Amino acid sequence: MHLRPDNLGTTRAMLTFLSGVRGLETLGDADVRTVLRRTFAAAGWVAPRILRELGDGPDGAPMYFDAVGQVMAPRWSSGRVVLLGDAAHCPSPLGGGGTSLALIGAYVLAGELASHPGDTAGALRRYEELLRPATDRAQKLPPLRLANPRTRAGIRTLRTAFRAVASPAGKRVTGMLGATPTGAVDTFGLPDYPAPSSSSVATTSRR
Repeated sequence: MHLRPDNLGTTRAMLTFLSGVRGLETLGDADVRTVLRRTFAAAGWVAPRILRELGDGPDGAPMYFDAVGQVMAPRWSSGRVVLLGDAAHCPSPLGGGGTSLALIGAYVLAGELASHPGDTAGALRRYEELLRPATDRAQKLPPLRLANPRTRAGIRTLRTAFRAVASPAGKRVTGMLGATPTGAVDTFGLPDYPAPSSSSVATTSRR
């Protein structure tokens, strides 16, 4: 269970659990609430409050439920069709960095296309070559069982690790090493593309 404030003055709760049952993400809201209540009934801490706030019907708290997954496409383009953002390289909500990767990818793709007019295939190839290393690092997540401990000792270990990583010293070290999924994105060096001339823009628009 994770709690965090949002920019609307409310608190968001995230409940994650491991399951070998397929298709849970296709259930309706009522069935999802039942699954969450049964799964977290004895979890303690703020679980009773979260489950109570789920409510039923239109008065319940807004809820989003899905299976966690990643997109690992062997290629991001084919001919003149190219993938961006999560469609190309979703790192999953557990790791973070998806929004940053999408914005960086759009910038790199636009820069390569503008810098190499008439060479679409080469621009798409360079777009992937530049972004693929950071994406691969961002998608390297620790085993999910480590983030979902089932013993008191495991919970204590996880909390200790979170405190260490969230400390000022921990942030500096992981940031410099790119040792976290978001760190791998934060350390990406944006290429400096020259502004396209008016003639190149006109030429590109006619193609």
